Amino acid sequence: MKRVLIAAGMAFAMFQATANAAVDEEWAKSGAKEHGCLNCHAIDKKKMGPAWQDVGAKYNGKTAADLAASIKGKPIHAKPTKDMPAKEVEQMAEWILTLAK
Repeated sequence: MKRVLIAAGMAFAMFQATANAAVDEEWAKSGAKEHGCLNCHAIDKKKMGPAWQDVGAKYNGKTAADLAASIKGKPIHAKPTKDMPAKEVEQMAEWILTLAK
């Protein structure tokens, strides 16, 4: 029992460290591909949706939480973000904000 508790504690500590780490560009690109974001968006050019550089510029000075709320609030994003944890959407938003020109 003691080993289980120690292992659970270590797993929780590792998860917390990962959750608090800065957003990883490769993780964000992978998530964007996985959730279908790249079907409508690109980093530097307009597709069906705006370029993420333009989104980052539009939300310059706002928080990742502001951008995440906007993303989740748009009906067109309802399906792709339906199963995404709110924290994951916010981490993607943090990455998008770094792309502003």
